[in-house]
Amino acid sequence: MTEGRDGHYHPDHQYNIIDYPNEQQRDSEEEENIEEDGLEILRNSDTLIACSDGSYDPLEQKAAFNWRIVTADEKGLTSGSAPVNTNPKYLNSYRAEFAGLRGAIRYMKKHGLHRKAITLYCDGKSCVDALNSKDDFTAATLEKAESDIIQATQKIMKDFSNLKIEWVKGHQDDEDDTELSERPLPVRLNIQCDLAAKECLRNSIKPSKRAPPMEGAKATLYLGMNMVTTEMAEQIHYAAEAPKMLTHVQNHLRRTKETVEDINWRSIGRIKKRLKLHESIRMTKLMYGWLNVGSQKVKMGQIGICPCCGGDIETQHHLYTCPNESMRHTIAETIKSAKSKLDPELQHVRDQQSRLGEEAFMKGFLHKEWTRALNDRWTPAPPTEDGRKVHQKDALEQT
Repeated sequence: MTEGRDGHYHPDHQYNIIDYPNEQQRDSEEEENIEEDGLEILRNSDTLIACSDGSYDPLEQKAAFNWRIVTADEKGLTSGSAPVNTNPKYLNSYRAEFAGLRGAIRYMKKHGLHRKAITLYCDGKSCVDALNSKDDFTAATLEKAESDIIQATQKIMKDFSNLKIEWVKGHQDDEDDTELSERPLPVRLNIQCDLAAKECLRNSIKPSKRAPPMEGAKATLYLGMNMVTTEMAEQIHYAAEAPKMLTHVQNHLRRTKETVEDINWRSIGRIKKRLKLHESIRMTKLMYGWLNVGSQKVKMGQIGICPCCGGDIETQHHLYTCPNESMRHTIAETIKSAKSKLDPELQHVRDQQSRLGEEAFMKGFLHKEWTRALNDRWTPAPPTEDGRKVHQKDALEQT
């Protein structure tokens, strides 16, 4: 144990808070891009309409938000945008939505608009419900997803005299061709917030410093540069075990650190969570060369000759190269089928995949570029005859 600031003690292996001087930064609007030409008009109005929206890209692991405030007669437009700064591996649309809501609420409080009649719209139903909840926070609440931003936002909301937060259906511009000007004001604001949040996300870069703690949050946990806002137990476990595991995988696969980081671990994790235990174990054995093939049986004093060709010792690599006629036919047909479905324009993705090694694809180690390519080519399915949306797998699920 070593002594830290103000006489507190912490284990040697934990992150030293002194290494991060920006912890002392104020939780301010300095990072937001705010356009407030209409602020004086808002101050002279008794009723305000506001809207916020968040955007999240799971492939780039980035998120951003935008909020807009106008008078009831649509004057005095004021808006703000900013990227969301938290652990990129655990970013989600939930956090982005809350960041937009808090951005709007914090701005209105700072500029003296909190005594007016305000309706704030958001297309995240669970976020609206969370902020409207009257439940008291307890120690157990701190472990819930995004509890810090919920607490911080609700603390500001207590200063408002007439604030209503309401849900508005999102992405209505995807459902029909109605002109924007013909839609209700909350819908128009939601569409504009969505577009602005996406633009902010595209233009943003991943932060180089950790986010400051939020005023009003009862506790903030950091792991290195990352603020932990969701999946607390999993993130602590990841910080403790992942570096050693990745080093082991790097050595086992005989790949560089950069190559291992190019593997789409996110998709692998998602599919393994859906498998039954015995299926997940078999998948792991296949990926890491632990299948119960002949080479493993030899170690137990058993016969390890390939049962199909009767020639070589059966290794996992031999499964793909066995000269048995039936085996060759099955492999050839599988490759032919895969090639027929592969877009010729994806040659750059195949080039990236080849950097992972010749057996990586067959073992299930896919390059991240496959997900990006699928996402670029993804198109929404047309709605059913009765107007209902068709559920589709996203790029991560398809990978």
